[in-house]
Amino acid sequence: DPQAARFDKFISEFSENAAIISPGIYYSDNHEFCIVYKDVITAENGQELRTPARVNSKTKIIEVAKKYFVVYTVPGRKATLWHEYSHVFKNVDPANELEADKNGITYYLGTGNPTIEAYNVFLKIFRNTPTDINKKRYDELNAFITNFDSIIEKRNGIKSKTS
Repeated sequence: DPQAARFDKFISEFSENAAIISPGIYYSDNHEFCIVYKDVITAENGQELRTPARVNSKTKIIEVAKKYFVVYTVPGRKATLWHEYSHVFKNVDPANELEADKNGITYYLGTGNPTIEAYNVFLKIFRNTPTDINKKRYDELNAFITNFDSIIEKRNGIKSKTS
């Protein structure tokens, strides 16, 4: 997937530098992707939102809140950005959070990132907004990651951790 490869290059650089760069507008090399890096993300009424990132489904511009993003590891930042990418570039239903979770995790793990960091970042995000929906999302993600790992282990001839 050439588009995903271009996005991976963009978010790898952005994620590695997120703690030291200033809020501003960041574009991929060909301006295909855009991140608006803000101190915080706010609602239309100016109220601060407790989210590390969101994406506009029409413009496909990703907003990222530095306040939350800087405490994540580089892989955790990438997992967050893959989730947002999935909303507008891969989901059948752009509004579906669980679909974006699964698509994002597939790209995140498929590009060689550590499983534990996916768990860590989603736990941090969900802890910030502990709802029944987020509990369900975590349970679904856990099952999805476990299944993904077992498929990779079988493909690579690695004995399962649970055997």
